[in-house]
Amino acid sequence: MDNLSHKFIEEATELLEKLENALFVLEDQPENAEQIDEVFRVMHTLKGSGAMFGFEQLSTFTHELESIYDKVRNGKLPVTKALLDKTFHSIDLIHSLLSLDVDASVWQQAKTFIENLQVEFLHKDIEGVTNKLIADTKPIQSKGTSKAITTTWFIHFEPNKQILKQGSRPLFLLDELFEAGECKAFLHTDHLPELEKLDPENAYFYWDILLSTTMDENHLRDIFVFVEDDSNLSFQKIDNRDWLSHPRFEEQVRLLDFYSFIDETQLDKMKSALFDTQQDYVEPREIKNIPGNEEIDSTLSNEILPEKAEVVPPLKRKSEQKQKGASTIRIASEKLDILLNLISEMVTIQARLEHYEAEKHDPALEAIVESYQKLSYQLRENALEMRLVPFYTILTRFKRLVRNLSEELQKDVKFVTKGTETELDKSMIEKLYDPVMHILRNSIDHGIENPEERIKSGKPKQGLVQIDTYNSGASVVIEVTDDGRGIDLARVREKAIQKGWINANDQVSETELMDFIFRPGFSTAQKLSDVSGRGVGMDVVKKNIADLRGEVELISKPGEGTTVRIVLPLTLSIIDGLLVFIGKTRYIIPLDNIKHVYEMKEGELKEGFKPVLVKGNRQIPYINLIDEFKEDSSNGQRQHVVVLHYNEKEMGVIINDIVGNYQAVIKPMGKFIQQKEFFSGASILGDGEVALVMDTNRIINQFINE
Repeated sequence: MDNLSHKFIEEATELLEKLENALFVLEDQPENAEQIDEVFRVMHTLKGSGAMFGFEQLSTFTHELESIYDKVRNGKLPVTKALLDKTFHSIDLIHSLLSLDVDASVWQQAKTFIENLQVEFLHKDIEGVTNKLIADTKPIQSKGTSKAITTTWFIHFEPNKQILKQGSRPLFLLDELFEAGECKAFLHTDHLPELEKLDPENAYFYWDILLSTTMDENHLRDIFVFVEDDSNLSFQKIDNRDWLSHPRFEEQVRLLDFYSFIDETQLDKMKSALFDTQQDYVEPREIKNIPGNEEIDSTLSNEILPEKAEVVPPLKRKSEQKQKGASTIRIASEKLDILLNLISEMVTIQARLEHYEAEKHDPALEAIVESYQKLSYQLRENALEMRLVPFYTILTRFKRLVRNLSEELQKDVKFVTKGTETELDKSMIEKLYDPVMHILRNSIDHGIENPEERIKSGKPKQGLVQIDTYNSGASVVIEVTDDGRGIDLARVREKAIQKGWINANDQVSETELMDFIFRPGFSTAQKLSDVSGRGVGMDVVKKNIADLRGEVELISKPGEGTTVRIVLPLTLSIIDGLLVFIGKTRYIIPLDNIKHVYEMKEGELKEGFKPVLVKGNRQIPYINLIDEFKEDSSNGQRQHVVVLHYNEKEMGVIINDIVGNYQAVIKPMGKFIQQKEFFSGASILGDGEVALVMDTNRIINQFINE
């Protein structure tokens, strides 16, 4: 498949996400004309662009859907749940048709779907529909003009010079205009360069077009929706009468020399020539809401109707037309990955350079290193920002999941989202889908009660599932909350005893019971289903989140609901850290997780059931990492306490000495070190040695919960 086909598939996938979002809005607001237009535009774009790039079966399929939604937006067909269900199903079929070589069984399924759709919503004869689809897999096109023409438009279309290289074909767009009504296009070649400067892959032509049609401006813009941002394009309604069917139109075109140029004066002269001297010419009557009005009775169109004058705004000259420029560009994600890898290597080299400069004590070299540090930092920040993706980019799939599960389980569930503009690293977004999907499945299957059960317990019939996303310090927090029955801790304890994880007489805290839910094979489901109950789910969530250096926490109240909180770092690749000594070994603590750093003073550490650091009126629990890492603490080295924070928790860790701030490029660790839960990665220092990067969230959770 060539690059242009790949580009079309990418853009088609984005269009389908827009389509799903529009359908979700229509579920709550079936009269929303803007969203109805959005559905129509997506279908229209897929139809036209699919044909342009060789996806003919896709084009045929979407043409039929476009026809249905054309009737919807013209008020001839209501938006119903049945129609929305069918349209959601059509999205799955469109994904299957996004191939130049569609499997015969897939195409047969698509044809059957269209047959049923036409019969159900347009009451068409199924045999006629079948014959129409089988006859040709090319896009089904309009039959052209109707006698109900009321408006004449002037359209200026000057495509971007690179339009051919981008895969668009201007002549195909003109063909669609000719199908929309009576049309006359005037080709202009004054931008054509001299032969030796001509690039055969560039487009140098532009057109002025006169069109008489019943279509409004939105319909006309739909034709150019794929190239609108890259073209100089304008639409001007110049009269409420049909110019092109006038018997003197062609004569006036030649006399007024429309083939050379068209401006406001020329159009005024044309209007005067056609209508000021031709009093017996009458505009055709527009026929509305008559079934089969393609064949209008000639007696109706020949009725004498009073001519209605219209005040037409002056035509904007080309020099006044707004030039549209691309504000964003599309970059392959692989290129961003390469860029970040290169910057990571730069940061590592920077560390070596700083180490070399510290040994040489050369003022000139020091100035160079400082400048390099600033440039490296700015480049790093910009590259990381380019990789940040809003959480809402995966939200559409979750909406679809909630909708499908609600219907499958016969539960009424409202899905609400907040903070979806919150950005995460692209690599995290891709890996978040599975864990969040498992959480949503559990919320709807285990959490949300049946409507009857909710009413009996005094709750609204409709359950609520909500996703909140927000930044907290150097972390991104994702909370999935339901207002269901909550977690039955007695049932969890019973299952833990059955599996031999605890004894019947053991005293176990709520936190420890919650942790059992994340163990492989754990389930409290009474029976198996296609949704859950097989003991696969929350253990996958914890593993996937741990792979992202994140934490997952359960908060639940019986009868009120459950919240699953996921806390993730902003980025996985490069962090600002504090380089410290523990014994004679260097470690890196993420700087964003540090609240305070204190030098140890006599009497500040209190031993007891849980050792604490006394600072003023505050007591902060601490862990002595020198002892924990079995380093020699009898050599008289001074000690510091680094106070870490995570959510509302804080904890001190005792270290020996502080080297300073350090930009750490995080590398994966070997299998042996991976088993040490205190560490999330490793970084190469300027002198070539390796420093382990601490996972402070795990340190806090492990020792505070002990």
